[in-house]
Amino acid sequence: MKSKVSYSNVDPEFQKWLDEAARHHFSTAAGNRASIIGEAIMRVGSAKLLYAMNELGLDLGKYAVIFAPDGTFSMNRVRTRRGVSYGCLMRADFEGYLFLHNAMPNGCGYSLAKVNYDGNDEELRKLLLKARESVADDVQLSTGNHFAGVYIATDPFTGEDLQERYVVVHCSGHVGGEKLYDVSWLASLPGYQKIATPHGDVTILTDDAREKYLQQFEESNNSNEQNRIGYLDQIFGEGNYSLVASLTHQGLMPNGKEHRLGVQKLLGIPVPIAFNPEEGVALVVGKENIHTQHHSNLITFSEDGTMDSIDPDLLRTVNMVPHGAGYEFKDELKSVTIKLGGNGISFFHIELVGKGTVQAANMREIRHLVTYRRKTPIMQQVAKFDLADHFLDLPYFFQIYPEKSIPGGVESKKIVQE
Repeated sequence: MKSKVSYSNVDPEFQKWLDEAARHHFSTAAGNRASIIGEAIMRVGSAKLLYAMNELGLDLGKYAVIFAPDGTFSMNRVRTRRGVSYGCLMRADFEGYLFLHNAMPNGCGYSLAKVNYDGNDEELRKLLLKARESVADDVQLSTGNHFAGVYIATDPFTGEDLQERYVVVHCSGHVGGEKLYDVSWLASLPGYQKIATPHGDVTILTDDAREKYLQQFEESNNSNEQNRIGYLDQIFGEGNYSLVASLTHQGLMPNGKEHRLGVQKLLGIPVPIAFNPEEGVALVVGKENIHTQHHSNLITFSEDGTMDSIDPDLLRTVNMVPHGAGYEFKDELKSVTIKLGGNGISFFHIELVGKGTVQAANMREIRHLVTYRRKTPIMQQVAKFDLADHFLDLPYFFQIYPEKSIPGGVESKKIVQE
């Protein structure tokens, strides 16, 4: 059954930009529930950006969104209201312009380390129980889907325990988050510009404002990485682990032309894809890009399904590995209607099989209807599009904190307001 997507309260001038946005969206996402709503939400954000790009006389073919296998919606209220989803790669290849900060980068990522392990699981478990007490009620490790966990290294084909243990720390630290989310602190600088769309303002940064923002992101991102390493020191003690990789999956790439919303990029080193605690982590090595032979398998959203107006390099040079499984509705999706308001998305009407129609202003209000996708459909999409080589499985050994993962995590003590 194909789920129906529709919009209500759309300004007539904006409808053509919703239609245009669909032509710039492509997907490798697994499932047909959250992935459908995620793209529908993102269409609003893309329409606003395309509206602004058009006002500036820019080439619209330089903008594209590619959803990764874990493409889904966001639990972040502000991001959702703006019309931005998660598990996707945004590309806006404009020299000197920064558009993608509207999707709210924060430098969230993974730190992956190998534990100094002598084969004694009982002693390791005692150490981790003590570590759990030391990080109890830590807001950074429980906000959103953040966590710290230890895993057993096994051969993905035989299941053999390779007598190695790994740890993954997932958090942002929220260093500098307010300045990354709300750019009004740049308003007095040359290059700060607002363009009003019928459904919310878009800010564009050039010149000094752009440089200041990119500097702020780099400083925040580096601090977040150090915070994650600080957790490793707190849990194991310095020198009792070996850092394998530190990977940002929620942030801007060089020059701000690319925003990775839950998408990882690094070649030649292990990259973790994290699932439910009971399914653990898959370690993969990312490939160079989505090869041309796979472009025909990309899900497209325009009515004619063509890519003719999009710069081929936006797809040809894609390199992406999902960072997890992403959210999924527990029940089959029949339809979604997204109501727009003056600041973007104001309301959802979501019809689920067996649940009827539920209404919400954001996904956090209905997270009791949400679970995580399983490992198999995500890894099937990774294989289908040849995104990475899967070389190691990390089944669950001990989740340090939180003890139980809840979709969307606990409430953050800091909710950014617009």
